[in-house]
Amino acid sequence: MKDNISSCITVTFEPINVLPQNIAEFLDSYFEVSALNFTDDNKEQYVGYAPLSFNEEDLLKAAKKADISLPSYKIDVLKNKNWLTENVIKFAPQEVADFCVYGIHEKKAPKTKKIPIQVYAATAFGSTHPTTHMCLTALSDLSHSSFCPKNIIDVGTGSGVLSIAAAKKWSKLKPHILGVDIDIESVNVAAQNAYDNNIQDLMDVSYSNGFKAKAVKKNAPYDLVFANILARPLILMAKDMAKSLKPHGYAVLSGFTDAQTDWVLGAFQKVGFKLTKLYKNEHWRAALIQKKQNLMQIQSDLKKGESILIKRDNMFLGEDILFNENIISELSGFTGSAGMMLVAKDKAFLLVDGRYSIQARKETSKNIEVIDTQNFYTDLLRLIKENNFQKLLFNPWVVSKLETKLFENHGINLIPSFDVPISGLTPPQKVFKHPQKFAGLSSKEKCTAVVKAFPKGFDALLITSAAELSWLSNLRAFDLPDTPVLRAYGLLKKDGSLKVYSFEKISTLIKDLNKCVKVIYNAAQTPLALFQEASNLEDINFMALSNLKLQKNPVELKGFINAHIKDGVALVKFFCWLEKNYQGLTELDVVQKLHEFRACGKYYFSESFGTIAAIGSNAAIVHYQPSSKTNKKFSKSALLLLDSGAQYFDGTTDITRTVGFGHIKNEIKKDFTLVLKAHIALASHTFKKGTPANELDAVCRNVLLQQGKDFKHGTGHSVGYFSNVHESPFSINQHNTTPVLESYITSIEPGYYLENAYGIRIENLVYTKPDQKKRYLCFEPLTLCPIDLNLIKPELLTESEKSWLNQYHQRVFETLHPLLNKQERVWLENKCRLI
Repeated sequence: MKDNISSCITVTFEPINVLPQNIAEFLDSYFEVSALNFTDDNKEQYVGYAPLSFNEEDLLKAAKKADISLPSYKIDVLKNKNWLTENVIKFAPQEVADFCVYGIHEKKAPKTKKIPIQVYAATAFGSTHPTTHMCLTALSDLSHSSFCPKNIIDVGTGSGVLSIAAAKKWSKLKPHILGVDIDIESVNVAAQNAYDNNIQDLMDVSYSNGFKAKAVKKNAPYDLVFANILARPLILMAKDMAKSLKPHGYAVLSGFTDAQTDWVLGAFQKVGFKLTKLYKNEHWRAALIQKKQNLMQIQSDLKKGESILIKRDNMFLGEDILFNENIISELSGFTGSAGMMLVAKDKAFLLVDGRYSIQARKETSKNIEVIDTQNFYTDLLRLIKENNFQKLLFNPWVVSKLETKLFENHGINLIPSFDVPISGLTPPQKVFKHPQKFAGLSSKEKCTAVVKAFPKGFDALLITSAAELSWLSNLRAFDLPDTPVLRAYGLLKKDGSLKVYSFEKISTLIKDLNKCVKVIYNAAQTPLALFQEASNLEDINFMALSNLKLQKNPVELKGFINAHIKDGVALVKFFCWLEKNYQGLTELDVVQKLHEFRACGKYYFSESFGTIAAIGSNAAIVHYQPSSKTNKKFSKSALLLLDSGAQYFDGTTDITRTVGFGHIKNEIKKDFTLVLKAHIALASHTFKKGTPANELDAVCRNVLLQQGKDFKHGTGHSVGYFSNVHESPFSINQHNTTPVLESYITSIEPGYYLENAYGIRIENLVYTKPDQKKRYLCFEPLTLCPIDLNLIKPELLTESEKSWLNQYHQRVFETLHPLLNKQERVWLENKCRLI
């Protein structure tokens, strides 16, 4: 390779704020080599490189023909320069994400804990560029998820840095990597760098132009694509990239600016990609995108008699996932937080519980049959037998040991397959400690308590629940917008030591498991995939950790009380404001304004779930989420169902209030009063310690059933402490038999919903405590917010029910009024008046 390059012509255009798309496209097509620079005042400056035979008139004619008005420019001759030597001098070791990139000219490899990548520095022009840095960061993020690529292509490989990084990061998978470039010198350099990094057996290099080249087509489809090039070539190859990538495969794109981001991402969204993460470095951007799954393609790959189970879960077997991770939404359009699909060659079923039956029918296409179920597995078994499905394929990362036993006991032929699509796992975000002043106990104290419950002869506990690991370790994370749990696995040894494993450390977890003699686990929370690797997981369903987490310690209880006082203040301020300003507002206005009031609270972290603000008929959809498409406006007379909550460092809240504005029909008031009676029935109930949850459900639900009405959701759910708002395993519903104990936090939330008309729900959080005689347990309210008296028909309430409501409102007023201004106190006093 020559150290010098020949002289050439540079055409440098006048800096402008944003280079228009049509001009950028024209210049990219005209100049074989170009660069986009940024001035000190952040303007974009385009530079085109041309041979000495460059003719300015040809440029102007081409621009006129393309109807392009060029910015002013100047033409210079770029003289010979020893670029390669200069690049070596400037090339210093670079630590980026999980990698350290350094020049082969270094006499000694840098001391680093990062993965080393050595390159021929003279020609590694782009290896230190912000776009390369972002691509390496995206690669690191992917490697920390459940993604396991076996076939990778690096388009515009240059020095091969991304290919080498992928080969080293996923070395245990031994992926095949194809690096392609349109520059023969780059191809030669990439091959040499692969050899110097000892990954030549994993990487092939080809002198090829994009996805239409024979070598590229031959190796397709790919699991992962790197394309660190420029905006226009990215857009031009979007369709071909989509065809060459496997469903749910990933692509890392870079080489485009902030101004070009919508242009690039729009092209890829049109051909079936979704954005997973956007990276920023100076003026440059990179995107981690994923190809969406297609239901018809999945069905076409199935044989007659085969069916596949597709669950909404990822490897943590819970409802807490990001919207862009949701495989059920991707395949069916259904956006609710619970559901599963049974898919065969010519049929597809979506199973949802009563909370989502209306929503599912609205959101899914006609070729998917919606099954409204009270028990997912009862209906799954029925559908399998009715349709004579001989095989049930499933992904062992999202089906628990307990679930597989259930199917096997009914003679279902189970076929585990990692090819069955599952919800994604977005790369982990920042982890932080939940201080002991909030948690009440140190992680060590919690671990000691759990170890004391180990059955004799067991030396470790496998923890696969993100919520339970977060509680036990006193760690939290920013992975989810409303649920600050750490999505990782843990291993608790009998000596009290706790080790945490992110997903890329699963192989280490397997090794550590196999070093143990006997390991216990929670059968409902442990994916079958782990049993295929570890042989010493004992068949004992260990619940001690779950139970310890359910029973809140004194500091946690005090935190819940404090959090609900702050929450109550925010809610009173909000409703006082809303009553004066509601006309003309929308559901999304309600969501935003409530957030503003809550965010002022001490130790506020986030919402605890997406706020449900439903006006009129939208409230009949139990877990309705307002959007720009469904966003209703208040009229003069309106009924609002508002279900919301917050995460504070000292507690989690969840409250529903149904409030009326203007004239409300008598029928609605009767139903509201009936729902209130059901709420009071359970809120004032006393019961024995250990009472099954389903018996408590009956106390509340029977009030409505006696009037021929019901609600298709549970009466209540446990709530985590600065954790998931739906905490397992305790839930007050018709099927859950978990016994209730002292210091549990639960919701009480009966409702009534009339499709296409209105919805009513009244929800308080409460905690269980001994009654006055300390013989039984009772519920103590945590939620502090008035219940709308204008919606009540007092004549339908008994004296004891009126007494309960008056006492509750007295508690709300006495607790909150010192924390309000005069106007808010007057408003609250009226809302808490005696009836």
